Amino acid sequence: MVIASGGASLFNLATGEAVWEIDCPALGGAVSADGRLLALRSNKDIYLWDLSTGQLLRQLTGHTSTVNSVRFSRRGQTLASGSGDNTVRLWDVATGRELRQLTGHTSTVYSVSFSRRGQTLASGSDDGVVRLWRVGF
Repeated sequence: MVIASGGASLFNLATGEAVWEIDCPALGGAVSADGRLLALRSNKDIYLWDLSTGQLLRQLTGHTSTVNSVRFSRRGQTLASGSGDNTVRLWDVATGRELRQLTGHTSTVYSVSFSRRGQTLASGSDDGVVRLWRVGF
């Protein structure tokens, strides 16, 4: 997978050929552990794509500033996002509904990551603090 400001391309590593390309402004993204879903972050929004078909599934909206990081939970049912609006948000992947908004950082959130078991989410911010959140997924 290659992600650039103009979109993303999925490559067959054995042949080097592009399997599919999507034209979606993207700043970065994450692939689910099972390799079925792609979350692309672009400005304030997140786009969920089906990697088997290359089809857009849904757009997640709610952040009020640039989304800087996205990560799937291990089972791929939940997506976490960190933003310049100083929040971490948890999303239901199946519906696109915002599950929870985690507040406490006083500056831009640049990274989010689930623990191996998915019970804890770590977020790193420009405020110099790494927060651990009990999320229970």
